[in-house]
Order: sequence, then C-alpha cells, then structure tokens
Amino acid sequence: MRFDRTITVPEGGLATGRDDPLPTSLADRVDCLLIPEEVLQERVSGLAQQIHAACKESSELILLVVLKGAFVFAADLGREISRLGGLEFRYDFIRTSTYGNTIKQPDEKVREVSMARLPADLAGKDVLLVEDLIDQGFTLTALKQRVLAAGVRSVRICALLSKRLEQPSPAVARNRSELTLDFVGFDVPDRWVAGYGTDASEDFRMLPYTVTVREQLYASSAE
Repeated sequence: MRFDRTITVPEGGLATGRDDPLPTSLADRVDCLLIPEEVLQERVSGLAQQIHAACKESSELILLVVLKGAFVFAADLGREISRLGGLEFRYDFIRTSTYGNTIKQPDEKVREVSMARLPADLAGKDVLLVEDLIDQGFTLTALKQRVLAAGVRSVRICALLSKRLEQPSPAVARNRSELTLDFVGFDVPDRWVAGYGTDASEDFRMLPYTVTVREQLYASSAE
C-alpha cells in the first residue's frame, strides 16, 4: 500500500495481519473496524511528509486544529512533522459545531456553523486547518472563509478522512466540489465513522483506530 496519496477505504474496512480488539463495552455498537491503528499511523506519517514538503518555506505556520474531533490526529501529525526537522510551527485551536445533537438529512441545503472566536494573531501567517472528517463540508467552508477574512497569507486544509457522499443534495455536492482539500488521509464510505478522536455521541474518541458504528443506535438519540 502506498502512503503518499489518499487511500480509498472499502465499505468493509481495511484488513491487516494484526488484531485490534474492541473494548467489550463498545463491541455491540460497532459494525466493523474501518482503518486499523498501524495503517492510520503510517498514513499520518505520509501526510506529515507531504505537509513538510509543501510548507518548508513557511516561517510562520500555524496548525489550526478543529475541536474536538481532530485533537488526536493533530497531535500525532505535529510530532511526525517535527521529526522531519527544519519546519517550525505552532498549534492553535478552534471549537466548532455544525450538527449539534442532530444528524444530517437527505436534502440539506445549508447548515448553520457556530464557532469560537478565531485566534487574534492570524494576519500574515500561513494557516493549516486540521480536521478529522469532511462530510458535507459546511464546517470547513465557513471556517476557511473566516480565516481568509482574518488576513492570513495562505490557508490550506488537511483532513484525515473524507467521505464519499451517497446522493448528496445539489447544494451539498456544490459545496464539496468548491472546497479544496490540500491533504487527505483516507477516502471513506458514507457511514458514521468514529474513533481516533472522532466520536458518536462522545463514544469511541479514545480508540487508536477507526470504526463504523451501528447508526440506528445513535440516530434515534440524535433526532
């Protein structure tokens, strides 16, 4: 498997020769193991190499991490970039909310995105938005616009996971097509994905791998 490009994950997940056991308390809420830990870590290393090469001339790089979901990914990604040497950066964080306690609907046109105040000193800086998962793209579209309005020198997007949307509404399809993703780890099925920082009703964040969850168990509580 190559790790210098986006990896397409099939519906049944990626298999490796090792076992990634689920906590007993969560096993009945999971459909399948999607991306094993060793594959995640190798791809994060590959993303770090891509970012290091693309941003090596930057003197003021900020990794702006979208909370909560991207905190685990961003920590691992930053360490891998640091190991390569020669590229200084700092972390900053912003918390956003798009879905709240609801789930996405079949014919959505827009979603209101709430976000905390941006860091105050972004003007003139190179910003890398670090996100765990791109679904309909509303969050990052709104956040990128806010960052650009702050007078940054450049803004790029790094997403660990990007969903292959099934039958998106015309508005969502347009939004996704207009959103440039500069660095993407995995192209994943249009399922509820959790683990490695990403949650389903706050479950699964602590897992070192990603899974698809049994959506019917969570959809009823989110509606």
